[in-house]
Amino acid sequence: TLARFIPEKFTLKEKSQLLSQSLISVFIAGIVFFVVINLIYKFLPHLLPKEVKDIIFIFSCFTILVSFFNIFEGFWRGLGKFNEFVIIDGLRSNIGNLLGLGLLIYGFISYTTIIKVNFFLSIFFVFILFFFVRNYLILRFSVPDKQVITLCATLFIGQITNMLSNNIDILLLRGILKDPQQVGYYFAGVRIPKIIETMFIAQLPAPFLYYFSSPNTKLLKEKILVNSSKMLGFIFGIVGLLCFSFASEILLFLFGDRYIESINAFKFFSLSLPMLAFVILSSPFYISENKPVVVLIVNSFIMILFYNFTNFLLLPKLKFFALIVSYLMFLNIFVMLICVISYLKFKVRLIDKFFILFCFIFISCLIEIFLRVKVSFLIFLCLCLFTKFVTTKEFMKFVDILQRKYENT
Repeated sequence: TLARFIPEKFTLKEKSQLLSQSLISVFIAGIVFFVVINLIYKFLPHLLPKEVKDIIFIFSCFTILVSFFNIFEGFWRGLGKFNEFVIIDGLRSNIGNLLGLGLLIYGFISYTTIIKVNFFLSIFFVFILFFFVRNYLILRFSVPDKQVITLCATLFIGQITNMLSNNIDILLLRGILKDPQQVGYYFAGVRIPKIIETMFIAQLPAPFLYYFSSPNTKLLKEKILVNSSKMLGFIFGIVGLLCFSFASEILLFLFGDRYIESINAFKFFSLSLPMLAFVILSSPFYISENKPVVVLIVNSFIMILFYNFTNFLLLPKLKFFALIVSYLMFLNIFVMLICVISYLKFKVRLIDKFFILFCFIFISCLIEIFLRVKVSFLIFLCLCLFTKFVTTKEFMKFVDILQRKYENT
């Protein structure tokens, strides 16, 4: 929410008011959470896992600290200071983990060691961040604008929806198959693509929300959306097809022969990367238009309702591979619907780019399977270059966006 509205605020007072409203709101919510979780611990302890009960105070406070840290992150991004916050976030994470690992090696062998180190380090970094934004703080609470409240509520529901879409399928897998090996094969197969998604694709909405909301690029955001989506589809198309081609070598090298059953899961789940990368910028685009509910509704119906219903039908027959089949099918339907809606609402021509991308990936995989030669990524690259699906000029424009060179976008 901060990353969405801060770029539109021109005065120090407006920025300060929005930041202060966010901090006070999170502080109040944090107190409520702290009280509730400790009441549960006292009167209904069986509802909490043992690991949480062992560190109930740290768990309660750490959650609030992370919330404050997220507020500062949103504010920093709203100011366009992405590199500065990446450094702060990297120091917080890496120093804490390194110190924790050092203590583990020294002899403090407990699952709480790294948690405790990161907890105390987070207190230190939160105080530092308070110092840096002290000039923006207004110690007076006021009710946020209706637009801000609406976006907060929508994103809150969206987070719940996202958690459901990412976890219900696993519950179905465990509940219907009741076979730990199937769960292990699935997790091993999707782990590497999920890591790539988390590290590279999932990080993109935040900076692009700034570009879509900033007055410097607001008039060009439809063009930025189309060109950047196409470029991301191309980049992660190559990444996904490299994983598709060398799935057996990568997975067996990392996990060993015990996970040979996971090869096809890894192979085909990797094909979701270009599709996901292609549509990932639609969410910040719709948020910048104050219409995040559009993506939320489509996601709820397609990636939760139909996706999980299909899993329920396919799991008994296809075992864990049912999750891969249904995810690829409904992810493509989701992307197609978002592309169609984007054209109908904003005349943004994404659907033709998506169709070309989909066809190129499909042809590349088909040729590799037919020839039994690991060339899908090369075929995809050649198809994109020879048909001028991507050009050097477009690539340079994409680099300009990432470097915030607005004037030549």
